[in-house]
Amino acid sequence: MNALNFIFKDINSVLFRKIFPMKRSKRTKTSFEIAPSNITLEVLSNGSSHMSPSVFIRTPSRCYLFNCPEGTSRISNLLRLRPNQIQDIFITKDKWENIAGISGIILSKDYAEENIRLHGPPAVSEMIKSLKPMLDSDFANPAYPVRIENCDCKRDNFEDSTLFVHYLNIENSKEIRYLFNGSNSPKCTAFLVKLKPCLPPLDPLKLIELRIPRSPLISKLKFGETITLEDGRIIKPEDVIDYRKKSIEYPNLLVVDICSFENIHSISENYLLKDFMSDNRTQQMNYIIHFTQQKIFESEEYKNWIKDFGTKCTHLVLNIKGRFLPVSDATHNIQYLLNSIFPEGFPEICPFGQVLEGQIILQDDEKYDIKNKIDKNIGPIYFPEFLRRFSLRGNLLKDEINPILLDFNWKNFLKERIKLEPIELQKE
Repeated sequence: MNALNFIFKDINSVLFRKIFPMKRSKRTKTSFEIAPSNITLEVLSNGSSHMSPSVFIRTPSRCYLFNCPEGTSRISNLLRLRPNQIQDIFITKDKWENIAGISGIILSKDYAEENIRLHGPPAVSEMIKSLKPMLDSDFANPAYPVRIENCDCKRDNFEDSTLFVHYLNIENSKEIRYLFNGSNSPKCTAFLVKLKPCLPPLDPLKLIELRIPRSPLISKLKFGETITLEDGRIIKPEDVIDYRKKSIEYPNLLVVDICSFENIHSISENYLLKDFMSDNRTQQMNYIIHFTQQKIFESEEYKNWIKDFGTKCTHLVLNIKGRFLPVSDATHNIQYLLNSIFPEGFPEICPFGQVLEGQIILQDDEKYDIKNKIDKNIGPIYFPEFLRRFSLRGNLLKDEINPILLDFNWKNFLKERIKLEPIELQKE
């Protein structure tokens, strides 16, 4: 009875919020933004679970999502990814499995004054807008709290204070003919991402020594401007910059999803990638994220293409071949508890207990990554699992007090639950 009352209470609270929405205060925006000094590349899904492959670039204040499969808004809590941080979603292919989670992200946003930008094939924006009338009819009011901005592949690039993104249209010979006649648009898009350089850090000891107050003057120093204090002293940026701190940086990455063998020639001949390819390259590609199917990835033509990026380029393959890992440890823990009570009614769910029992998987645990070496002239190839992250700038904080992890120690979970039960049940 108490459980039913609790459920009805939740339903009433949801309906009340829909009928009488709260007036949220508008978030204040800074007059300028600078490139962050800490950026990571994180795996949202490697495709081996029920979610399609997806990754995101995380900064302290913003996230850039590449493909948004169904369940993204649900799993974002585990990754401590707030929907308000997501303003840009990049779609590699106009397939439903790549965009099914966009509506959930949009509905979870709090601030109506922010837009959400969809990057990729033109059909993506139309598919999302077609869902709006159905969602409106469910809630009897406009469901999308934000305006959707379409940044399709007809543009050349996108940039903000953090990164610069080139759109690389991928077509085969038939699609090129249709594009020339104006009767079609590319269905696959690759994204060449270049991080903008961050400003050098300031030495706090020098700021204290020079008695510089906490004010917008410090921001001007970071931007390379000379300031004048109230006492008439002139402070130059080189007086307070800390030249000892040099962060590790991997600024260039490519996100690619080849749909067919005919598309390989299109991406390999793209002029924007020529600076990163062959022995005469002028820039180094640091990461290539492959959403490409395994049969295409293993083809000789595809291998010859990625070979041109050299041995210093790391390849992250997210195409179902990685290790299967559940996206929620709570589901398996509860199922194990119920299975211990009534095995016939609550069977084990895949993967079965003997596979994950007792494992605690941390976010930066590399021992479960599947590594593959197909050619000595190709850089390291990883099939990372869910939760993995890689540093693009700065250092990974591996000594966090409350790290992100999956705990499959079901026996301890069962013991803790038994301690909370009445003594009579423990005796039974």
